[in-house]
Amino acid sequence: MSKKSILFGSAAVAALAVIGSTVLPAGFSPVAPAAAAVNVSISIGTFYDDLQPHGAWTRYDGDYVFVPRGRRAGWRPYTEGHWVFTDLYGWMWVSDEPFGWATYHYGRWGFGNDIGWYWIPGTRWAPAWVYWRRGSDYTAWAPLPPLRRDRYSDFSINIGVGSIPDYYWAAVPTRGFLSINLSNELVRDDDERRRIIHRSEPRGGVRVRNNIIVNNVIDVDVIERETRQKVKRKRVVESDRRGRIIERNGDEIEVFSRPVKAERSARPKAVEDIEKVRSERKAERVRNREKVEDTKKLDRNKANVEGSESGDPAVNIVKPRDRTQANGKKKPQVNQQGNAGQADDVEVTAPAKKRLNANQEQKRKQQQIKAERRKAQQLNAKKNQNAKQRDNVQVNKRKQQQNQQQLKRQQKKKQPQEEENRNNGKKKAPQCDPQVQNCMP
Repeated sequence: MSKKSILFGSAAVAALAVIGSTVLPAGFSPVAPAAAAVNVSISIGTFYDDLQPHGAWTRYDGDYVFVPRGRRAGWRPYTEGHWVFTDLYGWMWVSDEPFGWATYHYGRWGFGNDIGWYWIPGTRWAPAWVYWRRGSDYTAWAPLPPLRRDRYSDFSINIGVGSIPDYYWAAVPTRGFLSINLSNELVRDDDERRRIIHRSEPRGGVRVRNNIIVNNVIDVDVIERETRQKVKRKRVVESDRRGRIIERNGDEIEVFSRPVKAERSARPKAVEDIEKVRSERKAERVRNREKVEDTKKLDRNKANVEGSESGDPAVNIVKPRDRTQANGKKKPQVNQQGNAGQADDVEVTAPAKKRLNANQEQKRKQQQIKAERRKAQQLNAKKNQNAKQRDNVQVNKRKQQQNQQQLKRQQKKKQPQEEENRNNGKKKAPQCDPQVQNCMP
């Protein structure tokens, strides 16, 4: 895809305007009224100087652009940081990157197949130059591409959603939208991310309200309902210090949002040759691709081990070949077709992968059923124990009653005998004279 097609998009896609026909006047400064009264500004040259340690400035398609260095595989703008909701601007991007104070609040991001992501400076501040989409369970945003206009003239923030390519978008489950580190919540799989984007609906982008650029098309109530968290509204405090946005005192956020003076004659002090930037980008892509392949291979091996335990015969686990010759040099890698190249250490066909996923899902459901059964058994055991204790109490009570009744019966039997004994004791024995013979004892 050419750079122009990236910037303008496909004419076949219906364009949805970010803010309708709103156009910002020349010299407009989107800061709070109190802050706008402070006549302090910076120039385009400030960007050239401050961002130099974090990337390369080069001449690309007629503009001086900034290309960040040291980005991980799959990196895109507005992914390393988090969103906060402010009372003045709506949703504001708080970046964890050292160049974020400039690149996410002034200017636009573009993408070239030869140099990757690049940033073109701008003169007007915004809480974030993004466009939004929302689906049933996901929220997505994308950086607004550069406009092919003079950025120092009257500035329009009209753009069609059809001109934003699929790979511009970042998506997260809405339940994780308030995460302090959104890079952990991002949907990494490209196919899944594209499906999410195509099933979602455009919601719009930044707008102009009371001469201030705001970013509030994502409803706070929806975010609170989906995340089950209360969205904290931050009060914006104007700062004259450039650098990372600072959140302080729990409810305040310190932001540098001063206007930028346009200097047509300004140039970066160090401009790298575009061919050098392209070469570095190519080497970086190779390194990132190797890292991704290594990660995927580890994941496939792990999945295959789980598949072998489930007894799926369609999953083949192939041990890595011995690629070391006697002289210590690596043997050439040979794939299944017999061609030298990357070896096929692990082979997982599409049907096997599908069956593997089904086996894993079945295993997860079986574990869930077992856990529910254990819980039910524990509950039944507790109920049986309680019932047994109640039965023991009843049995002891009945035994006690029986003992008492038996004791009463024994006492009733003893009473007549004792009465008779008392009566017999009252009769006196006859007195006999031993001298009388017929006296009976």
